[in-house]
Amino acid sequence: MPEVFAKFLVSILSLIFSAYLLLKFSEKLSSRIKISPLIVGVTLVAIGTSLPETFVAISAIMQGAP
Repeated sequence: MPEVFAKFLVSILSLIFSAYLLLKFSEKLSSRIKISPLIVGVTLVAIGTSLPETFVAISAIMQGAP
């Protein structure tokens, strides 16, 4: 049981850290290309929500499953 909790804790911490890095890099990107941070944020959310569905669809196509 402690192993599961440790893995969970490491997963949560890595998720928080990667979200922080994504936020900082997207902020730098928006200032570098001189567009609104809102546009970059909305684009990241759109990509993040549609990417899993795209991977599932590609995987189904490659396996020949409907």
